[in-house]
Parts: sequence; C-alpha cells; structure tokens
Amino acid sequence: MINILGNKSKNNTTLKKIAKACAETFSGKPLRNAVSINSITALLLICLFVLIQGCFPKPYKPRLADFPVVAVELITLDPSVTVDIPLVYSDSTTINMFFKANKAAVEAKLDSTPFQLATWSGGYTTVGIGAYEYADAGSDIGAYNEVGLIIPVVLKGEPGYPIDLYLDIALPAESRKISFYVLNIPADDEVAVAAGVEVWGFTKFLSAIDFSLVWNTADVTVYDPESSATILNISGTLGGSGLSLASSSSVTASDLDGVPIKLINYVTYANTTLHLTGLNDMVLTVGESTHPMAQNLRDFGLDGTSPESVTIATNYHSILYFGNPM
Repeated sequence: MINILGNKSKNNTTLKKIAKACAETFSGKPLRNAVSINSITALLLICLFVLIQGCFPKPYKPRLADFPVVAVELITLDPSVTVDIPLVYSDSTTINMFFKANKAAVEAKLDSTPFQLATWSGGYTTVGIGAYEYADAGSDIGAYNEVGLIIPVVLKGEPGYPIDLYLDIALPAESRKISFYVLNIPADDEVAVAAGVEVWGFTKFLSAIDFSLVWNTADVTVYDPESSATILNISGTLGGSGLSLASSSSVTASDLDGVPIKLINYVTYANTTLHLTGLNDMVLTVGESTHPMAQNLRDFGLDGTSPESVTIATNYHSILYFGNPM
C-alpha cells in the first residue's frame, strides 16, 4: 500500500514531489494553501495518480471472510433489535457531491469535536454531500435511504495533509490521511439510525427521504422530521456520459463516546462515473426547515449553489465493519 507520510521510499518521495509540483503549478499558490482548486485541476491530479499508481503494490481487496460476524444489540430501540456486523450493501446507488463552502462557518461546526479542518484555500473549503439508496443492507435493516453532510478533517493538533483533497481520495483507503467527519446524516429507517448512532457514533436522525436517479437526472429531498418541511433538495441533470473511475472506498470519522473513530466502508464493486462543473445543472436548494442540518447548509453558503463535482455509483456493493480509534 502507499503511505506517503510514513513510507520513506524513493518512489513515495518522488510521488510526493510530483504531486506538490503539480498542485502548485495549477493553483499558483504554495501547496499547503492550495486546496480547493478547480475541477479541471482535480481531474488532472487524479489522472496523474492513476498513471503512476501502477508502480506500487495493489491496495487491499476486501473479502467478506475477512470480517468476523458480530451480533450487536441496539438498545436505543424499544424493543431492542439485534443486527449482524458487518453490514453488507448490495445493488445500491450513490450520488456524491463536493461543494465550495465558507471556511469560517465550517470550522465553527468542528469546535466541539476532536477534529479540525484538513483542507482549505483562502476563505473557502470543500464539503461533501452524499445521497445513498441502499437496495439491501443485509442483517435486519434491509433497504433504506440516507443523505450525509461531511467535512474533510484530521485530528486536532495534526498538520493538514500536504496533498490536495482529490488526490488523497485517489489513494487506497488505508493510506489516506484525510477522513470525512459526518456532521449530519438523516436516514429513513429506524434500525439504520440506531446502528449508526450506537455502533459508529454518527449523528444520525430519522427522516423521510426521496431519492430518484433516472438516467442522468437526479432528484433528492430530505424532510424535517418534526415539521415535514424540506431540509434540502438536490436536483438537476448531469451532462455527458461522465468519466469512468475505479470504485473507491470511503473513509469517515466520528466521535464514539468521546473516542475519535476512523471508519472505512470497503467498496467491493461499483460502476462509477465523475461529472465535473459546467457539464451539469445540479443545484442544491435549502428549504424552509429550521432543523440544524438546514441551518448548517445555510451557514456554509450552499443554498442555491451547484457542486464542483458529482460522482455517481450504480450497482454499488460494499462492506461496513467496526471503526478503529484514530
């Protein structure tokens, strides 16, 4: 595996220099401040990594047999429910988007957490919104939808990762320095919500969610659990066929009973395409809800904005196991 920070090999030193030079060249700024660069630069950095990653050992390929099944009783449900971990997702669909957001507002949301913002450029940073339609999560959960608002983070006191966010995502999951802190994550299944809170420390809440992806047209709506008002709607059409990408596992961060946790959702298979700014008319609209998630989106300046990039994954299969202390 590639570990740019920890491996002192000649190849990794070369990779680090190439990535630094590339980021500084395209952004015109020193690397540590050149983080939220445009989509074309992000694409070039990803392509650079794809070209040279063949020089290194292949990343870990997860097998279900690698994860011993553990029965976990969810005690916040009445009556309690027992689910088997890992969760095994199959035949699902995901829409992942990155947005330009107000840096100060995002940093303020991390004050009470063990994490700090990992990447930024000037007064802006990048935040993500992921919408998921799980056709089957296995165990006693089954099918459900969820939508997560995420922030790229490192532990407080650690330096920001000296590589652009998009290039970090291109690394094998075990080698990434940046994790995504889940600020809000509504789901429309109470067992999925309980498992997210109890097993992984996510800030999940139960909410009605509409999810639609027909060809290249997406429409996702999250509703306030108290008033049924709209928290957010993301809709629009993705132009072109997109750039095909290799499936990539996700790395998230949470605070589980005061312990910072790093969690990898291992993607075993997915048909993934990347759509860049200018090739789609996707727009995020914050509704009239007063829910904290809606207010977070307003604070970040996301109402009425379009994502810098959109990644679609269909026929999505993954394995979600316990997290590890960071």
